[in-house]
Amino acid sequence: DKLISDDFFFYYTRVFIFSLNPTVLAFGLVSNVINIAVFARMGLNESVTLSLFLLSLSDVCFTLLSSLKVSLAFVAKFPEIAPKSVDLLDLVFIIFWYSMVIYDTSTMIRVYIAVARACCVAIPLTFKHIFTKLITVYAVCAIFVAVLASRMPMLVSHVLCSVPDTMTNVTRFVLFFTATRPTALVVNDIVNKNIFTWGAISLVLISLFVLKIKLVSSAKFRHMARSEPQGPKSRHENKDAVLVGKDLQVLKVVILVSAIFIACTLPATMAAVVRRLEPEFNTGGRLESVFQV
Repeated sequence: DKLISDDFFFYYTRVFIFSLNPTVLAFGLVSNVINIAVFARMGLNESVTLSLFLLSLSDVCFTLLSSLKVSLAFVAKFPEIAPKSVDLLDLVFIIFWYSMVIYDTSTMIRVYIAVARACCVAIPLTFKHIFTKLITVYAVCAIFVAVLASRMPMLVSHVLCSVPDTMTNVTRFVLFFTATRPTALVVNDIVNKNIFTWGAISLVLISLFVLKIKLVSSAKFRHMARSEPQGPKSRHENKDAVLVGKDLQVLKVVILVSAIFIACTLPATMAAVVRRLEPEFNTGGRLESVFQV
């Protein structure tokens, strides 16, 4: 009654988890370290540069935790070298949920960047002095605290407890689930994976729409400026409608970051929806192999 055969799942874990996944993680780690160095060298004097710097820093933390998770899962495949006092897959499970705190933080920083740029582009005179460096720091700190609070029910729903093994006279650490875990999982799927995520996606889509309109408008004004001579008054009226140089490049970077956010968020969000509709679509369920894929 399995939808995915054991052979397919075996080769999937070998090819994806232990081959493609480490490659992607290595690329993500190197690229984000480069981004951090570039943004630091540019100077963190503007809110958008600071936001992108903090985003790269958060992504590095997530990549490191994910790399640790993959490494432990790999070692767990070799019982002769794996530690006897703890199941490494239990550690992988725990690290996964803590890494999701960092992942959600990165997600909300992307939303903040998109919304801030859209506001500054749509009504520059109003929002130019609102989204400052200090506000950006406060916003990122508030994002982390809010994400940690929203994930706390899941983080406290499982714990490693020491259990003495009378057969081997060795103390083992075993993963136990609390009685609140089923409720915490429901809250996680409904609140974190749906309400928050779909709200974030909606905000990013609206921001992308505003930014796209501004890019098109700016391109039209630049084309008109090249084709028709303008007097001093006309140039003054159109000055705020045209994006040039650095502002234009920043806008394109924000659009790219927002598009990547949507592409990377949708699969996990849809998986959470399916898990609510089909409880067997979960770790330990009948459809566990499909869920893992």
